[in-house]
Amino acid sequence: MPRPGQIPLTIVTGSLGAGKSTVLQHVLTANHGLRIAVVLNEFGETGELERKAMSFSDGGGAAGPSSELVELANGCWCCTVNDSGRSALERLMTQRGQFDYILLETTGLADPSPIARGLFQLEDELSSIVLDGIVTVVDGLNVLDQLSEAAQPDRGDEIVRQIAFADCLVVSKQDLAAKPFDEVERALRTLNSAAPILRASKGAVPLDRLLHLGAFSTTARPVLEASPNPSHLRGISALTIPLPTLVEPAPDGRFDELLRTLLWDGQLAGWSAPLEIARCKGYAVDAAGQTYVVQGVRDVYTTDPTPPLDVAPALVLIGRGLSDGVRDAFLAALRAP
Repeated sequence: MPRPGQIPLTIVTGSLGAGKSTVLQHVLTANHGLRIAVVLNEFGETGELERKAMSFSDGGGAAGPSSELVELANGCWCCTVNDSGRSALERLMTQRGQFDYILLETTGLADPSPIARGLFQLEDELSSIVLDGIVTVVDGLNVLDQLSEAAQPDRGDEIVRQIAFADCLVVSKQDLAAKPFDEVERALRTLNSAAPILRASKGAVPLDRLLHLGAFSTTARPVLEASPNPSHLRGISALTIPLPTLVEPAPDGRFDELLRTLLWDGQLAGWSAPLEIARCKGYAVDAAGQTYVVQGVRDVYTTDPTPPLDVAPALVLIGRGLSDGVRDAFLAALRAP
């Protein structure tokens, strides 16, 4: 979890009309006692539409005309940016001590993994910020139709990526539905079996379940599960590889070599088909009894020592080209002399 002085950051993604702005407006206006900075990223054609969807009362006035940072009556802050978000984060750091959490909406950036990768890399530079997780807001009324459309070969796979990569799923518009979203949740589970699912009515969700996910933490218990019947919609699926005790420390030797070639080159010894890994997470134990947490976004990953956790050693991969054959090839290469 965040060290003293660090501010956790959660990425909020979802398609246009999914209900992201409604959820964020709830955060910006609810009487929750938290000081949260919400960054509305206007990078992309839809940014202006979503910015206009937000409405709130200015409780403290802007922090300055160049910062576009507005303090609100409930102690939260809101700002808009028209770039990748780094400049906004740097400006926010000048306001340290005035908020305790950041929500970054990736407006116009349908695939959350590139910005997660960027933030993962920036943690050394912006040492006061720690990436907490990815929250995907899905349209409870229309997501089943969206998934059916995504199954067509001439359609994009953005909605599939958003769901598969999420650490928390928020199903919006429960207040507008004629029946509970049980069927929707079953569909989401075929793409992401590990992320908790929250149902939102008028954008209201329990903040204690939306924040502090610890998805990239080295001390939180990682959820290392994949659906027993994973969906291969547009080729994206999750694969769990149970890990034996490592002969060498995880950051060195064969295990790290396999991670490098898998994440950097999309290759695996003993496996000829190309692989695309967008997210990985794991828990490993070496022969000396040292335990490690693995976290990765695209080609950026870390393997950090951690106290022993109550979880079986395993590596979860999310991406394209995954199958039981990949699991067997990975374990064979790991055990090879």
